[in-house]
Amino acid sequence: MKKMALIGLLVAVLALAACGPGEGPQDPRPRVLIIGDSISLGYTPEVAALLGDRAQVVHCPGNARHSWYGVVWRDKLVSGGPWDVIQFNWGLWDMCYRRPVRGGASVPDKACGRVTIGLVEYRRNLEQVVARLERTGATLVWASTTSVPAGERGRFSADVDRYNAVAAEIMRAHGIRITDLCAVSRAMPQNLRVNPHNVHFTAEGYRRLARAVVSGLPLAKTADLP
Repeated sequence: MKKMALIGLLVAVLALAACGPGEGPQDPRPRVLIIGDSISLGYTPEVAALLGDRAQVVHCPGNARHSWYGVVWRDKLVSGGPWDVIQFNWGLWDMCYRRPVRGGASVPDKACGRVTIGLVEYRRNLEQVVARLERTGATLVWASTTSVPAGERGRFSADVDRYNAVAAEIMRAHGIRITDLCAVSRAMPQNLRVNPHNVHFTAEGYRRLARAVVSGLPLAKTADLP
């Protein structure tokens, strides 16, 4: 009995030592990183809630804005790894027309403004970001850009399809799976947006997006979703 107890104690000590000083046992759950703008910030908590103990879900630091921001900050965006799965998106900020105002700021204005990132630059930026994300070794998932309602002050509804088409071409070339959040958002009733002319969603709207996100993750078991 004493011998067995000593063996058990030795195993426990070795396990703790393997963790390093001040560390607990490593969390065995898959690690999921979500990169994106305020839309992804809205649904990430719902994704985490749906997955529960099946995965660790983390959003990148802050709002990932447009694709050029992704290029400049690509190392920071994937910090905290390693990651098992990375879902990412850029688009709404890219296609936004903005007009400069006093103080160096700008406001959305598709009538008098200039587009933030055109399609040629968008393609180039996505190629650079994808190359960086591939080096992480994670399984990559592209989330298509959600729809833009008519009357949105800084964006044209038709541009969503143009930007998504460019992104889809790149993802297919790299063998990256796509979760079609654009289709999910277009199928939603208007009352699931914060207002009929806004790109953002209500809590229920974000829950619907989150369900689609979870279903698109390679670790998801959709039959188990609540």
